[in-house]
Amino acid sequence: DDFTDLQLVLPLYRHTHGGPEGFGDVEIRLKRNLWGNDQGSTALAIMPFIKIPTASADLGNEKWEAGLIVPYAFSLPREWQAAVMAQIDLAADSAGGGYHAVFLNSVTASHGITESTAFFLELVSVLSMGSGAEDEAYFNAGITWAADSSWQLDGGIRAGLTSASVDFTPFLGISTKF
Repeated sequence: DDFTDLQLVLPLYRHTHGGPEGFGDVEIRLKRNLWGNDQGSTALAIMPFIKIPTASADLGNEKWEAGLIVPYAFSLPREWQAAVMAQIDLAADSAGGGYHAVFLNSVTASHGITESTAFFLELVSVLSMGSGAEDEAYFNAGITWAADSSWQLDGGIRAGLTSASVDFTPFLGISTKF
């Protein structure tokens, strides 16, 4: 089996409270499954990533950033799947010059629609350490489509749940195993 995915995340449109709109920052991720991969009732992976500053200054911070994601997936009754994820980012300080830690946690549930298509629902929290930023929370929903055993497309929406959260972000992603 293939245990490594290369992922490209494209935030096609972002909108903030009374503020700017447009294309966001691109992420490139490399996921390595430690166990479970496409078989079994549990799976664990590590996924380092980099953020490329492609957004305009109004929507992004024009800084390169990086992080590590650790997702754990497990099966639920009635063909539901679930996942919990912990993430730590090295994020640029808004005042410039330095970086600080940001912790992101999520819980996701998904269910197949067809053999190659599924929908997902997700809750996300974002806690920024030492930057003075307010905590953020999001609700995400979307669909995944496996084009074949190696390629997957996903897309959906991200809705902000707190005043510090970005209001609305549609997203599209593509990943391939190798």
